[in-house]
Amino acid sequence: MPTQRPDSVKEETEPKLLRLPFQVPDEPVFVWDGSVTATAAAGRNARLLARTRLTVARWTGDVEDAARIVEKLVDNAVRHTPVDETDKLQVHLYVDSAGQLLVEVDDPMPEFPGFFAALAWQPAGEGEKPRGLWCVQEAGAELAFRRRRDVNGLVMGKAVQGRLAGAVPEVSA
Repeated sequence: MPTQRPDSVKEETEPKLLRLPFQVPDEPVFVWDGSVTATAAAGRNARLLARTRLTVARWTGDVEDAARIVEKLVDNAVRHTPVDETDKLQVHLYVDSAGQLLVEVDDPMPEFPGFFAALAWQPAGEGEKPRGLWCVQEAGAELAFRRRRDVNGLVMGKAVQGRLAGAVPEVSA
């Protein structure tokens, strides 16, 4: 005899959205950890730092796109989290052996309300100003976030992550 489901259990009509955080490479070929002061210029400053670091590291991907991604993620942290102009935001760049870049921007807010809505947002028309995370995705990055914890496991905020592929080297025949 088949088991009857109670009427209170409803089938999901839409799949659950699941976005797991990206893993920091175990053995990155390049790492940079820096910080910017959480002012209105933080995004621009982070963009300049990231562009310089990725150029010196000879990252094979689009350095300008990566620098704009860092700028937008830092701008979002300044605009949407409780930071003061004297606070520092941590920025981390990791490149793995396949040339993939992982950008992390730390902020003090452990939750990311509206994350999936922000990922799904599209400009309604030509006159609507693009939003930060939309710009990040348009530049080719996948987005995720993870909670940051201290050594005792206490949640200290989150890291918003952008992952971008490096250029595939051309193979001559």
